Amino acid sequence: MRIYGFPAANPLYIFVFFQFELQFKIVAEALRKIIEFAQPDIEKQGNLLLDADTVVRTELCKLGNSGDLPLEMTHFDELQTFYMNEKQEVAASEINKAVPEGFKIDEIDVEKEHIKIHEALSYADEVLATLTRSRLAHFPSVCIRDDDGNLAAWEMMHHFGQLTHLFVVEAYRGKRLGPLAEHLL
Repeated sequence: MRIYGFPAANPLYIFVFFQFELQFKIVAEALRKIIEFAQPDIEKQGNLLLDADTVVRTELCKLGNSGDLPLEMTHFDELQTFYMNEKQEVAASEINKAVPEGFKIDEIDVEKEHIKIHEALSYADEVLATLTRSRLAHFPSVCIRDDDGNLAAWEMMHHFGQLTHLFVVEAYRGKRLGPLAEHLL
């Protein structure tokens, strides 16, 4: 079991991850089958970029290093989740979070706005809107509105504790709303 808290000194959010040995065997076999099924398309494309949670990534790396896969693999560790140390938390807290004129920071009205937020996801057709609603209802999120109260930008948290799904409405891009949402969250 691994436990992470944010902020580290006095956590408001706690993330607990359980691992058990059988899950590694199941994941390894599933990855073999997925790669076997997708191999013709992977060879046609020339490469496959896979980002995954720690369990899947660990098993994929083991498979790649064992030579059990009919593919050449390259690993990119810079995509790994990282947690800020105290010095980084202080530096992030000192970033200018001034709200541009014409905008205000607000909370997302989950019941009224989760569909609009869900539809902005690039994979909205592949996932139920109830998942987006649940994330917005149970995990931290932030939104920035224009003076008329319309959503201009938002970001939410993934169940792994990562910031995810940063979105800025096209008409408001280039106004530093994305970095502001990210820093606020």
